[in-house]
Amino acid sequence: AQTHRQFPADALRAEMIISTAPDLTLDGKDARMAPATRIRGTDNLLVFASSLSGQKLTVHYTRDFAGLVRDVWLLNDVELANKTLWRLMSILCDQTEPLPLSA
Repeated sequence: AQTHRQFPADALRAEMIISTAPDLTLDGKDARMAPATRIRGTDNLLVFASSLSGQKLTVHYTRDFAGLVRDVWLLNDVELANKTLWRLMSILCDQTEPLPLSA
C-alpha cells in the first residue's frame, strides 16, 4: 500500500515537464535543475531526468539558494489525492507582493 511521504516545509507542488535536462517547466513557467538535482519516483527511488523527458507529472519540489530546482518527488496516488494544502502553499509562496495583514 502506498503511503504519504514526509516532505520538507519549503516543498511546493507543481505540474512538471522536463524538456531537455536541465531545462524544465513548473506550472508552465521555465525553470532549471541544479547540477545535483535528485528526482525521486513514487517508490522514493532515484529516477533519471532523461527517463521523464516530455512527460507531464505532478510533483513536489524544492529550490536551492540560487532558485534552481534542487529536489523533486513524483507523487503517488495517496499524495495526489491531498491537493488542497499544497495548492494553497504554492499560491502563497509564489506571491511577489507581501500579503496584506488583517486588522
